[in-house]
Amino acid sequence: MGTLVEGAGKPWSVVYGQEIGGRQDAVRYEVRAGDVEDKAYRASRSETAWGDHAPFGSEREYRFSLFIPSEPDWTEAARSNLVMGQIHHGTDGCFVYPPVLQTLGLRDGQYFLYIAAQYRKSGCYPTRGAFERMRIEFDKWYDFHYRIRFSQGDDGYVKLTVNDETVMDYDGPVGFQLGEKQGPRNWHHFLKLGLYRQIDSDAPIWVYYKY
Repeated sequence: MGTLVEGAGKPWSVVYGQEIGGRQDAVRYEVRAGDVEDKAYRASRSETAWGDHAPFGSEREYRFSLFIPSEPDWTEAARSNLVMGQIHHGTDGCFVYPPVLQTLGLRDGQYFLYIAAQYRKSGCYPTRGAFERMRIEFDKWYDFHYRIRFSQGDDGYVKLTVNDETVMDYDGPVGFQLGEKQGPRNWHHFLKLGLYRQIDSDAPIWVYYKY
C-alpha cells in the first residue's frame, strides 16, 4: 500500500519517531504561518494519503490513534475548517467533499471532534447521511476504529468506535461516484491523516498520530 505525504515539505511538517502521552513511534504533523500549500483556499496542509483506493461495494477497516496536545492555541484554528483525518476522494470535476470527515470545532467553550458521513448520487453537492460529535480532552490518546462499506445504496454503513465506545452507527449510502473524466487524481475512496487548516494563521498547530 503506497503512501503520499502532502504539505509544505518543511522540516517540521511530518516528523516520525516521536514519544508522547506514554506511547512511542508517533508521527507529528505540524503547520505554521506561511505553510500555504493550497493557494486557492489559503489552506495549510500536512497529511499522509494511503494508496488503498476502495471502490463502491468494498468494505474497509481503518485503525489509527490521535493525540491532540494542549500546548498549541487552538482557538482560531478551531473556528476555521480544521480537518483531522478523512476518507477522501479524487476529483471528478466537482469541489471535493470527503465522504467521511473529522473536524475539530469549538462550541460554548468546549472542543469537539465532529464526524460526518456523506454521499453524493448526482450533482456536485453531498448529502449528509450521519453527523456525530464527541467531546475532546487534550493530552489524551484516542483510538479510532472505522468499519465502512462504500455504497450508493442502503447496504452501505459507517461504524466507528473510539476507545471502544460507539460514536457512529450509520446504515445507508456513503461515498462519491467517480466522474466520467478519468485522470491521475480521479481515485476511489482512500484514507488521509494529518492536519488541513483552511486559514493561513500566525499560530502553529500540531497533532500526533499512530497508525
